[in-house]
Amino acid sequence: MRFLENISIKRKIIVINMTTMAIALLIACILFLLFERRNLQDNMIRELSVLSEIISSNSTAALAFDDRTTGEEILSALVVKKYIAAACLYDKNDHVFASYTKSSAPYKFPDSPGSTGYTFSNGYLNIVTPVILDKENIGCVYLSYDLKESEVRMKMVISIVVCVFVIASLGAFIVTTWLQAILSRPIIHLSQVAKDVSYKRDYSVRAVRQSQDEIGLLIDAFNDMLTQIQERDQALIKDQETLEKRVEGRTRELKQEVQERKKAESKLITSLKEKEVLLKEIHHRVKNNLQVVSSLLYLQSKKTTHQDTLEMLNESQNRIKSMALIHEKLYQSKDIVKIDFSEYVESLISHLSRSYGSHLANVSININIKNVYLNIDKAIPCGLIINELISNSMKYAFPKNRTGEIQITMSAVNGHVNMDILDNGIGFPEELAFEKTDTLGLQLVNALTSQLGGSIILNREEGTRFKITFGAEIGN
Repeated sequence: MRFLENISIKRKIIVINMTTMAIALLIACILFLLFERRNLQDNMIRELSVLSEIISSNSTAALAFDDRTTGEEILSALVVKKYIAAACLYDKNDHVFASYTKSSAPYKFPDSPGSTGYTFSNGYLNIVTPVILDKENIGCVYLSYDLKESEVRMKMVISIVVCVFVIASLGAFIVTTWLQAILSRPIIHLSQVAKDVSYKRDYSVRAVRQSQDEIGLLIDAFNDMLTQIQERDQALIKDQETLEKRVEGRTRELKQEVQERKKAESKLITSLKEKEVLLKEIHHRVKNNLQVVSSLLYLQSKKTTHQDTLEMLNESQNRIKSMALIHEKLYQSKDIVKIDFSEYVESLISHLSRSYGSHLANVSININIKNVYLNIDKAIPCGLIINELISNSMKYAFPKNRTGEIQITMSAVNGHVNMDILDNGIGFPEELAFEKTDTLGLQLVNALTSQLGGSIILNREEGTRFKITFGAEIGN
């Protein structure tokens, strides 16, 4: 079966037909040989039975009168029978009465002839026929037939059968080779057309119908399939051309839209740059104006000797400086909307350290602020709060050059800013309620915390700690 799968249909037809014919011929030949062998055996048995009957009839007198010479003469007549190997007459006591052998070699007759009938033994057909006189069995005839004759004849028959088989096979091969074209030619033609369609992608070719059988119907179905494919291809080509035109038109429109959007984007970028420059200029001018106010306050402080007034002017300068730093960071930053609050606080603390340097000889200031970016609405109030609380710590927490530490910690979590400002100084006075104090600084802290929408908690343990939390849009 594997062999048949890999050969052409032409050879398949020849192989199938020849195999079928060979099997049929072989079965016929075997049956013929079996029949011929059986027929040959029947003929030998029939011939030998007749001969045995004749000898039995002729030997009645010899056995009745115990005439061995006559018996020998009767058996010697078998010399004309080429394949009679031996013969003998048995008397009624199963003793050999007379015998005949064809060759000079002695033939061993059986001690007893056995039952009437025929047997095959050692290449011989043996037959026993009784001799009857007045319905009395007076002996029997024993004939031995050499089967070499039948073997020779069977060999001849086999030779004839083999010749017939070979001639019939050769004839069948010629006829099959000639007739297979009726079946294979249209299939090969259809296969070639299918190959051409597959390789050339030409669906206009058609197979030619050569018969009215199932192969003809297959060719018609194949041609109909090609027609449908061709019609679909033409429709697809037409749709493709239409689609290409639509895509081309849409591409032109998109190019035009892209150009218009690029122009609009260019104008928008230019406008944004102009606005950015304008906003930076505004922040710069606000910072300069605040700086002017701070300078005026500084000049005013030089003309007074009253300590309270001097402190008030100095505090006002620090507050103005904290706001001016916001605007300075905004016009210096790439992002004019938000500022990095860590940088801002460092600049603010640097300014406050210079202002209160005499109070901070033994005080360290630690800043821990990461990834906190605030817009101007949150940055200015938050900066003022830090300014007030750090100023209070610098002024009051460490009297008489006391050693200590000020910490500023800010973190952003889930849209909220947590701010801790603490020192380990002498602590916030227990009798003073920071929510209701009369001092301007703490009033500003409370007011600005409310403005931020936040909450403030004071912890007086181990110094002073203000914890402020407020919501804010956080990002970088």
